[in-house]
Amino acid sequence: MKQIVWIMVLALASATQDLYAQTTKSNMEAHFNTPPPGELPLRAVIDLKAGNKIIFEFTNLAQVAAVPNTDSLVKAIWTALAPFRDSLSKPLVSRRVDYYTTGLDERIRITEYHQNGSMYSITGNEILQLKTAQDTLRIKQLTPPPARRRKGDTTAIPYFIMLVLNNITDIESLPDGELQAATSLVWEDVRKSGYAKNTNPALRMDAWYNLKEQKRVAPQKKEGLLTGNGTFLSLYSTFGLQYVYDSWIPSVAGGVEMRRMMNQRKWWSVALYVDAYPLYTRNVATGKGLIESNTFICGRYTFGTSSKTDPSRLAISNSVAIGYLVQRNSEFFDKVTFKITLPGLRFHNVALEPELINGATSLKLNLFIQ
Repeated sequence: MKQIVWIMVLALASATQDLYAQTTKSNMEAHFNTPPPGELPLRAVIDLKAGNKIIFEFTNLAQVAAVPNTDSLVKAIWTALAPFRDSLSKPLVSRRVDYYTTGLDERIRITEYHQNGSMYSITGNEILQLKTAQDTLRIKQLTPPPARRRKGDTTAIPYFIMLVLNNITDIESLPDGELQAATSLVWEDVRKSGYAKNTNPALRMDAWYNLKEQKRVAPQKKEGLLTGNGTFLSLYSTFGLQYVYDSWIPSVAGGVEMRRMMNQRKWWSVALYVDAYPLYTRNVATGKGLIESNTFICGRYTFGTSSKTDPSRLAISNSVAIGYLVQRNSEFFDKVTFKITLPGLRFHNVALEPELINGATSLKLNLFIQ
C-alpha cells in the first residue's frame, strides 16, 4: 500500500515577511486558486450525463489547442488520488479537489464542505438523506506566454479544466472518450470562429454545449462564439500606391489604432496616423535626384462587418478617413491640401479605396500591416 508522507514546508521570503495561519492569501491559495473560478475571460461549459459537467476556463483562445487528451489526463489524476479514495468516498460530504503540477511534482488540495442543513427524499415509508452540492475536480494547467508579451516576461499563462460531478467517484464510471469528445466539441467551435490562434486577453466567451447533440446551445445568435466586448490598442501601418494628378505615387503610414470588439464578427476602430508621400524629383541644374517628403496627419474610422469564418471573401471596407497636409516639400500638393478617403473594396489586408484630394478624384491601393 502506498505510504503517504505529510511534509510541512515553511518558506520565508525574507526576514521581515512572515507566513502564518491567518494570512489573507496563503501560498496554498496562490498555487491552487489563482485566479478563482469564474474570473478568466473565456468559459465553456459542456453538459455530460446525469447532471455532470466539464468546464473549461481560458485566458486566451490560443490555449484551447494546448489542452491535452482530457480522458488520459483525468485518469492519471484519479490514479494519483488513489491514497485518498477512502476520504473521497465519504457520503453526504461535498468536496473540491484541486490539482496542479509544477513540473517537478504534483500538488493536490482537498477541501471538504460539510452540509449546512439537511435535505431528504421521502418515498412511502423510505426516507433518504440527499447530498446538497456536487463535487469538483479543478485542474490547473499552464501555457507559455504569448510572443507579443514584453521582452523578459516569462510568466506562464493559466487555464483550468473543471469537472463538476454528483460524486467525485463518478470519474470511474465516465464512458471512455467522453471527456475528450467534449474537448473536441469546444475546439471545433473555436476553430470555426477564426480566432483559434488569438492571444488577445480582451476577448470574452461564455458558451454552453450539449455533448449528446454535439452542438452549442448558447449563445445561439448569429454573432457566434464570442459574446463579450473588448477594447485594445495596436499599431497602425500601411503601404500605399496611389494614382492622382495623372501620376502614380507611393505612400507609407504609421500610427496607433483603438479597436472595440462588439462580438465575434462586429467591431469598430479609430486610428490616428501620419501618411507620408516621399516623391522623387531631379534637380534640373545639378542633375541630382531628391526625395521630397509630404506628410498628412489623418484620422480613420472603420466599422468591421466581414465574417472571420470566411476572411477570404471580397468585402466593402466600411472605412472613412480625413487628412490634412502638415508638411509640404514639393509643388505636387497645394499649400492647403485636404484629402478624404471613402469606403472601397477589401480583400484580406489589401484595400482599394477612392480618395479625394482637394476635390481631385484618385484611387489608392493600401496594404495594411497588422
